[in-house]
Amino acid sequence: SSCSYSVSYGDHSFSNGDLAVDTLTLGSTTSRPVPLPKTIIGCGHNNGGTFNANGSGIVGLGGGAVSLVSQLDSSIDGKFSYCLIPLTSQGDTTSKLNFGSNAVVSGSGAVSTPLVPKDIDTFYYLTLEAISVGRKRIDLINPSESGNSEGNIIIDSGTTLTMLPSNLYPKFESAVKDKINLPTTDDPNGSLSLCYKSSSDE
Repeated sequence: SSCSYSVSYGDHSFSNGDLAVDTLTLGSTTSRPVPLPKTIIGCGHNNGGTFNANGSGIVGLGGGAVSLVSQLDSSIDGKFSYCLIPLTSQGDTTSKLNFGSNAVVSGSGAVSTPLVPKDIDTFYYLTLEAISVGRKRIDLINPSESGNSEGNIIIDSGTTLTMLPSNLYPKFESAVKDKINLPTTDDPNGSLSLCYKSSSDE
């Protein structure tokens, strides 16, 4: 059975198509592939945003009821992790998406920060205290204005932009400018305040 759906993401990407129920089969590190019956999936026919032909689809990993993580919750104990390779990587290197006990990130150099539950359960909220550019630490200014409290920023692998509080941005931009010793130029579109000259169109 299927019905139509329409969803949008944090950077105004969107997908419209058919929603269906099917058996999803995932590979396993400890046994044969694991079938997951009655999994809700979408088949997008009209998609817009930062997508390209190299992608075969979108995996919903948010906290919403029909995300893959939420649907698998009882099977994976709410645990998942991923390591995304750069888009420019060549060869047989692949990104890894792990669910369940194999998803725990540990070992030398591993650090973590807690997720903060909020009313909008689709997003994962973190607490941002400061940003570092090289060895320069830039603390959030005026905590009451910038919302420097628990859960003041979201992390979203599907949103391609990093958005910062307006009172933090000038110091951040200044620190970046101090570190990059290249000639600057005006943004031809007039929307970005810090741009550098490049020999390529990219």
